[in-house]
Amino acid sequence: MNYYRFWYVIIFHVDINECETQAPCHANATCTNVDGSYYCACKANFSGNGFFCEELTCKVDAIYYATSSGIKGVFSDGNSTVTIISGSNVKLNYDSTSERLLYYDGDNLISVKLDGSNATTIASLSIVLRFAVDHITRKVYYITNLFRNVRSIDLDTGADNPVSSNVGSGVEDLDTDPNNSMFKKRTCDIDSLLYPFN
Repeated sequence: MNYYRFWYVIIFHVDINECETQAPCHANATCTNVDGSYYCACKANFSGNGFFCEELTCKVDAIYYATSSGIKGVFSDGNSTVTIISGSNVKLNYDSTSERLLYYDGDNLISVKLDGSNATTIASLSIVLRFAVDHITRKVYYITNLFRNVRSIDLDTGADNPVSSNVGSGVEDLDTDPNNSMFKKRTCDIDSLLYPFN
């Protein structure tokens, strides 16, 4: 007679809940246990990888405008108006790429941070009627008041180049359309005339 012995090995898989024991999630994160592992995710109003989470803060937006006495900002709380730059009859625009204000003070085209600090002179210019910023090509287009020419200044190199001559005496404003590589001049008689960038 033959006897056979069978040994059965039973393996039990026990998942350890790392969220209850050792998960190094940040205090502002939630831990989720999954089979054999875990993951951490930042809670609402926090940002990060779950191991480090920082509170999301609202960026205070403002509306900036130029007056006869300088550049002012009205902040999103609606309760405060701040003079950013003092000066008479400044012309103002915004460079969305660098998030800086650009203004012309009668002698210079200047770039400043939104709080008015870190002023950088881009170019010394004779009388500028209007100017506009092309954030894609990083150029400022401006109309000279003397000969009514459109010129451009490269914001990175400071190179000043002619674009169009004698745009006419009825020009009231200038704007850019960077997506279509055009600049626009507005006159009293015609709403907008388009010109290709050179």
